[in-house]
Amino acid sequence: MTMKKILLPSLALLLSVLCVAQGEWTLIHPYPTVNNLIDAHFISDNEGWVVGYGGTILYTADGGVNWELQHSQDGESLWSIFFIDDQEGWACGWSEIYHTGDGGQNWEQQAHPSCLGDLTDVYFINPDTGWIVGTYKIVLKTTDGGKNWTKIMNNIYQEGCFKRVEFYDHLHGCAVGDHMTAYPHEGFAMVTDDGGLTWTETTPEGCAWLTDVTYYNDMCVWACGYDGGLYRSLDGGYTWFDEFEGQGSFQDIHFFDKDAGMALEGHYARLTFDGGDTWDSLVLMGNYYDYYRAFMSWEPFKGVAVGGDGVMSKTLDSCQTWQSMHGGLRLYFGQIGFFDSYNGYALGWEYSNTSLVSTADGGHTWQYDTLVENGPFSIMYLAGQQCYLLNQDSLLLMKTMDAAQSWEMTGVPEPISYYSDMFFVNENTGFLCGGDGYFLRTENGGTDWTDLSPGNDMALRNLHFVDEDNGWMIDYDGKNILHTTDGGENWTETQLGSGIIYQPEDIFFLDAATGFLNTDDGLFYKSTDGGATWEVIYGFPTGSYSSIYFADENEGWFLSARVHHTLDGGATWDEGQYFGLHARAMFFLDEDKGWISGTDGLVVRYDGTVGISGPERNAVHVRIFPNPARDVIQLENIEGASGNCEILIYNIEGQIVLQQVPAVTSGMITLDVSSLAPGTYLLKLKGAPELLGSKFMKY
Repeated sequence: MTMKKILLPSLALLLSVLCVAQGEWTLIHPYPTVNNLIDAHFISDNEGWVVGYGGTILYTADGGVNWELQHSQDGESLWSIFFIDDQEGWACGWSEIYHTGDGGQNWEQQAHPSCLGDLTDVYFINPDTGWIVGTYKIVLKTTDGGKNWTKIMNNIYQEGCFKRVEFYDHLHGCAVGDHMTAYPHEGFAMVTDDGGLTWTETTPEGCAWLTDVTYYNDMCVWACGYDGGLYRSLDGGYTWFDEFEGQGSFQDIHFFDKDAGMALEGHYARLTFDGGDTWDSLVLMGNYYDYYRAFMSWEPFKGVAVGGDGVMSKTLDSCQTWQSMHGGLRLYFGQIGFFDSYNGYALGWEYSNTSLVSTADGGHTWQYDTLVENGPFSIMYLAGQQCYLLNQDSLLLMKTMDAAQSWEMTGVPEPISYYSDMFFVNENTGFLCGGDGYFLRTENGGTDWTDLSPGNDMALRNLHFVDEDNGWMIDYDGKNILHTTDGGENWTETQLGSGIIYQPEDIFFLDAATGFLNTDDGLFYKSTDGGATWEVIYGFPTGSYSSIYFADENEGWFLSARVHHTLDGGATWDEGQYFGLHARAMFFLDEDKGWISGTDGLVVRYDGTVGISGPERNAVHVRIFPNPARDVIQLENIEGASGNCEILIYNIEGQIVLQQVPAVTSGMITLDVSSLAPGTYLLKLKGAPELLGSKFMKY
């Protein structure tokens, strides 16, 4: 039996999660990745590799309990991986071929002839002989383990795209794919009897996009594809018979023995028990929103499937039952908040239902919370030791003042239409807003509410207050920013200039004067007069689903499609990070600890204390100018330092990247940072009365 497409075996989520670091922010949930997984290869129940978007190569030695990230590369996608034994393997994608001779501890690029197109699949029959296929009918062959690759074919005129290739022996092989520009996608199949030197087209009549091919024996070959395509050949791939009369888009096909087989169909496994004569059994592999695209079996009746957003499932009984192997709750985390570095809540959406989920390990693992009564909840506000949860029917409010040690219930007036946001400034004073201009204030912790609605023609949301009196919110329908200085008794309205009125998306104020706002098209504004006037200070590609947080007048974060960081009050920002899923909410416990949540259970964490411990966290901060900087920075505010001071510069992962002992001149140090890569760094200085530390950004 030939080894085909596979994925990770068992995955029991442990607290010792392998974190995938991405610059400042670290992915901590779900485990082990949120990247789309495209292919995998296992050589036993325990040992296997998975590849996908982001140049991801993950390795497990314990059946998927723990994973090691062996390779990653932004902007790269790996489409196929193949191991001939526990040491020798290859991966390919785009225009790159990677090879390992030590089980993936080291991956090196292999040179190959110039080709127009992407490399999509790799297959070896022994350590020396293998093939790679790709778009524009690329066929490459090696007879020395990839030290040298020969280009057999690369037809740029027919626009044919090979998806998969498999060989029965060193002579006989079959490759399938589709014509990229034809609509609907027309598939094609080709066979070779001379080791891939020449190819004959044998496309099944009227077939759509073909996605996979597999040999059962030297003459019996199966291929699958879109529009219900399940094709069988009994003469080595020269003639084909369509064995399925229904509809379906099949991504992979495999036979466990002469009778039992499966075809991968989105989140279903379609089964046959009579050698492919009938395909009547349909088994759900995971959730309805999961999408699987590759399957492999490394021994009879066992197999693994892998797919979008890191989903994985395994079967031990020829696909009749499945066990999920991707760790974590794959809910849409719309809101997130933490009482401390470990304990927090999130509101998760699954279809039309909401669930309260909790964590006790900083967001690595989550579980449904059944202790808080009167759910489900639609809105959460969490700050300090306080948390408020608004019932989905908008009639009950659950609150805790002691970090969820105890809860109490209070009533909420029935809204005119709906509530959209909630904000508390202390344990007594809080606010609610919603549709039809509905705005309420409480001064006794939610027991009683006063209706202070400013009008019935507004869709109010994005509440932000800095104290009991000064607050802001957005009228989404009117594209207005509303401001109060008396706790909501009276409101003033402003718009972002004249002419084209942009849609405000989120608003954040540091105090009664200084605030920030962004629009749906990515314009970023600042106000220094409480929102009476606004000035554009930056432009992002987009501003939808956004969130703003500033720790002080200089350091802040902006979340939309990516999360960006500024150290100069928003005048300049880093290039931002993207996490493979849609980020939707941002929460900061303080300037050093933050979390982002999003779709499919996405949780990433920011830790600004990397490299700092003990009394250093309370040290006086050095003033760094300019910040951000390109080549040179000056360190000021270091009076008290005498002689030479040792400077340590850490990257966000806590690694020392620069260490110098410059001279102090008139309480100032000039430091060359041109050798550093762009990013955010932590600077520590020794030699003053206290250890001093500050962040700076290099661009």
